[in-house]
This record gives sequence, structure tokens and C-alpha cells, in this order.
Amino acid sequence: QIGIGIIWTLILLTNNLSLRKFYQDDFNDCSIILFYLSGLSYEIIVLIKIIIIWLFLQLPFFIIIPIACLLLNIEISNLTIIFLSFLIGSPIITCIASISGSMNLLNKKNFAIGSLIIMILSIPVIIFSVSLVNASPELINPQIKILLGIMFFFLAITPWVCAICIKLALQSK
Repeated sequence: QIGIGIIWTLILLTNNLSLRKFYQDDFNDCSIILFYLSGLSYEIIVLIKIIIIWLFLQLPFFIIIPIACLLLNIEISNLTIIFLSFLIGSPIITCIASISGSMNLLNKKNFAIGSLIIMILSIPVIIFSVSLVNASPELINPQIKILLGIMFFFLAITPWVCAICIKLALQSK
């Protein structure tokens, strides 16, 4: 029962640890401005960063999840549901981390606020993802649709919210 929660906690912690560097390095050395001057909009820059962060931080969990399932004594029959919930839930958490990272661009002292934002906004994702494993077959499809709705919502708003935060941070710099 607890094994799925442990896996999702690890996924959440990887995003919290990478939060400080999501945009901060590019912001400090003005790479964001160079990307913008090369013809990319801030929204496209944000989408590229989200895809790269997801590929390098979340995709390795496809290798770790089966190993963790063996170590935590999770049934192998639940592996496809765990992979499906991870495939839908991890982009949501990456988008939330992106929003939090862009909001913290001018924050030099306290990064706990960004971690708190990620923790609070990812609670529904973790609840639906963990409950997918224990759900009856007729309840799996509605929960997947709810997770997909949350994912498409965050994929739709994240580029614009982050672009606005980056523009405000660059104006204040």
C-alpha cells in the first residue's frame, strides 16, 4: 500500500531539488535574453525547458519504477497502471515546478516558498495517481480522465504564466 506513495514522493522530491536551477542559471547569465533575441518567444523557451527537464529528470524513473516495485513488494500486475499514472502525472509536476521556478527568479533568499507551491499543487495528482492502483476497474477510466484534464490544463497555462514571470523578472533585473 505504501510503496506507490514512496515512488511518488521520490518523483516529487526530484522536482523540488531541481527547482532552484529551473530558470535561475539561464536568468543569471542572460541566456534567456539570448534565446529571446534569436527569435524564440518566452513561451517556446518555457516549453523547451519543460521538455528537457522532463526528459532528464522524470524519464529515468521508467527504469527506477520496476526496480522500486520489486524492492517495495508491489505486484507486477499493477506496473502498467503505475507507468500510465506516471506518464500523465510527471508532466503535471514538471509544469508546476516550472511555474514555481519562474516565480522565484528574483527570490535570492527563501526557496522554501517554491517547494511549498509544488507540494500543495501536486496533492491532487498524487492522490489520483496513488488511488489508481487500488481502484476497481470501472473507476480507473474516470480517474485517468481527471489526470489527463489536469495535465492538459497545466500544459496549456504553464508557458504563458512562466513567460509573464520571466518578463517581470527581466524588467526588475
